[in-house]
Amino acid sequence: MIKFPRYLLNIVIGLMLPTRCFGLKRSLCTLSGILLGIDSKVTADCKFYGNGLVSIGDRTWVGIGVQFHVPSPAQITIGNNCDIAPGVVFLCGSHLIGNASRRAGDGFVESIVVGSGVWIGAGAMLLPGVYLEDGIAVAAGSVVKKGRYAANSLLAGNPATVKKIYEH
Repeated sequence: MIKFPRYLLNIVIGLMLPTRCFGLKRSLCTLSGILLGIDSKVTADCKFYGNGLVSIGDRTWVGIGVQFHVPSPAQITIGNNCDIAPGVVFLCGSHLIGNASRRAGDGFVESIVVGSGVWIGAGAMLLPGVYLEDGIAVAAGSVVKKGRYAANSLLAGNPATVKKIYEH
């Protein structure tokens, strides 16, 4: 089967109406190796960079302008019933701190996992190695650094910290 290149996917999705043409977006994502669950929706201007695996669960909403930076062999896995607001960035690659002649040292990649029922607010950024358990809310504009975060937490800030644990 011929794989639809992700750079073409980015162009085509960028030209579509924000909350229309979900079937066509789904087909193009599937042809690009992106796994979309039942009734999940990708809105306009989402961008997929790199050849790593992106897997999005059932009934998940991916807002306008969300970016997935997933160099292989890293993966981004998102559970069921999630809401990802506009402008969220998933960033699986970064660099170690180098010496004074070049601070961006050796590059590395780590996967990102988002559990089910998670809500990620507008403009949040998830860095390499983030693991969000089920039912987490990430406040808008938060920067979530590497780590495993307990279910039903509210994360906020830069860097994001646990501000509250929800009972349900």
